[in-house]
Amino acid sequence: MPTQLNPALIEKALSITGHFEDSDDPFGAVSGNFDGMGISLGVLQWNIGSGSLQPLLKALSTDEIRTPCPTCGADLIRARGVSPSEGLKIVNQWQPGGKLPATIKNELKTLAHSEPFKAQQIKAAQAVAARAYKTCGEWCAAWNQEVDAHAFCWFFDVYTQNGGMSTVTPQQVDAFVRDNPHNGIDMICSWLDDRVSPEHGFRDANKNAQLWRNAVPQAATHLFSASFLRAQRSKIDWRADTLNRKGTIAVGQGWVHGEKQRLDL
Repeated sequence: MPTQLNPALIEKALSITGHFEDSDDPFGAVSGNFDGMGISLGVLQWNIGSGSLQPLLKALSTDEIRTPCPTCGADLIRARGVSPSEGLKIVNQWQPGGKLPATIKNELKTLAHSEPFKAQQIKAAQAVAARAYKTCGEWCAAWNQEVDAHAFCWFFDVYTQNGGMSTVTPQQVDAFVRDNPHNGIDMICSWLDDRVSPEHGFRDANKNAQLWRNAVPQAATHLFSASFLRAQRSKIDWRADTLNRKGTIAVGQGWVHGEKQRLDL
């Protein structure tokens, strides 16, 4: 495995993960409190609730926040300096009915696009990319596979969206593949086909069940199986959405957030 990450590979991973969040504008993606995180900004959806957005905001000057955000800038400056729970109270006051007003959403998009904030996004992405790359190398070695773009982008999405592999190990994945040599993929697709409302991504999951059945390349079997096992460690309502994302990267195509994705990997 190379000792240094190829910058082009980081950019590829960023573009894929960011595209899942905002297909038209990954770096400027803005989300409100739909997931309990208050607000989420940028290509990796750094957010107030987890405390991941605060370091990026702290690296900016007050003017670099106030200028693009004349309405909400003062609140952002306060939110970056308090606990995540207190920060959530501040930004959730903007969202009557749980929806960001257009004025504030536009200001946040302007902030996300600004050169100072974009520089912080890239800096933060490099750190998580290194962690993902290290884990990717260890898992691929355990499977006697080479590190490739599919694998790295898969681990990058796991680290940025799910925090890591939870309790799943490469040995568990290897055992799942070994113990289900003929029906493992069918079993996963049947699970997807059984998803229903109110699970997030259930419609995409149903479509993916048809798309992926008999269509997962042999080389992607371990990564696809890992997608299923990691999804089972997510919160119940988000398991289908997690598998939609991870399976799409593993296979190279799939339905995510209502859009059929074809990845150039």
